[in-house]
Amino acid sequence: MRGFDRFAGLATEIVCHRGANHFAPENTLAAARLSFDQGARYVEIDVHMSADGEIVVIHDATLDRTTTGAGPVSAHNLAELKSLSAGAWFSPFYAAETIPTLGEMIALARSRDARLYIENKTVDAKALVDFVRSEDFLADCFFWSEDPALQEGMRREAPDANIKAAAGRYQNVTEMENHLAPQLAEIHYPDYARLGPRYLEKGIIPMMQYFGEDPAVFDRIVVMAPPMINLDRADLLAAALRRRICDDR
Repeated sequence: MRGFDRFAGLATEIVCHRGANHFAPENTLAAARLSFDQGARYVEIDVHMSADGEIVVIHDATLDRTTTGAGPVSAHNLAELKSLSAGAWFSPFYAAETIPTLGEMIALARSRDARLYIENKTVDAKALVDFVRSEDFLADCFFWSEDPALQEGMRREAPDANIKAAAGRYQNVTEMENHLAPQLAEIHYPDYARLGPRYLEKGIIPMMQYFGEDPAVFDRIVVMAPPMINLDRADLLAAALRRRICDDR
């Protein structure tokens, strides 16, 4: 059961950052499954490329923090990467979790009628958008990269792709539109009330970002009802919605 489907009145699409990373190891299929079970419409994932050209889902450019391996992701082929545990660092329960491929993550999202937010860490822009297009998933995801060259490259290679821009990097909406023609703009929670309506007026979806855990903030977010929110704790948003429903009765 998808958690938020049980509640009426939530107009916000949930984007879960690295999956349900407080309850399962980040960027794994287990974390993504749990996110979808909690009601997320999207899971945010990070991608790198293996030595043999496979696009894999892992946050860091190196293996050390979240796997039983060491060294650069790009120095290992897919078979080597798949031999590592991507969950033992988090809990023995997740020791069997491996580094997913992007193809595996797309298959999971499709099986749940869900979508992905793909953060491109190091993958060639054309290789990434071409792969997603070949999977017939381009309309069911959006892209972002901290690397300006990759960000601009993805837009150049795929004018029909959904691109997210970071509102804090631009002086105004027009500058953002001229640079990337994005479909989404991410806005940090403290700035959302001021900036969100400006982007809506331009037809750009404002996505609130809040990675905190303050129940009072989640209560306010439920009232604000942004079209999308990028968060770590979908469970705390669900709890806030329950509180509002109870208060309204």
